[in-house]
Amino acid sequence: MYNIESQNLSEISYFNRFKIGENPLWYNIKCGLGLEKHYEVSRINGIPAFISLFVPITGVRNFFISSVLLLAVFFGLYQKVKNAIVVNLLLAFSLVMLGFILAGTGFSRYWLLLLPIIYLGYYLIYAKFFPNPKYFIRIAQILSIVLVLNEIRLTFLILKKIL
Repeated sequence: MYNIESQNLSEISYFNRFKIGENPLWYNIKCGLGLEKHYEVSRINGIPAFISLFVPITGVRNFFISSVLLLAVFFGLYQKVKNAIVVNLLLAFSLVMLGFILAGTGFSRYWLLLLPIIYLGYYLIYAKFFPNPKYFIRIAQILSIVLVLNEIRLTFLILKKIL
């Protein structure tokens, strides 16, 4: 992977992000946590941007709300940790989040792949307090449609800009 990325002629690479500053790993960790804005982007990303996954068009960033939402996913999955599948999902989610932090990034579009795990974590919390999952499922469906439409909108904006 490094060999392929090092041949990148556009100089846009996650490996290049580690080349700046006196301690590039610590710099990327701070950017991935959202404590600092990375020099290659226009706004703070990382953990504060997690909320923008649920409010996609505004691009809102909030460290506290995003942290609560992330902790809720971990808590929801952790309460079913005796199930081997849930343990694997929890480990996968943790590793991906750690990768985002170490890469110094965390755009909401990266978290779209994790949406099923995120929804499962929230569902497990919801099911603990409410016996009927009908409302949760309806809200998740609506939110999923909004996210897909937003990604299509962003794709058209990018293609319009390129072409």
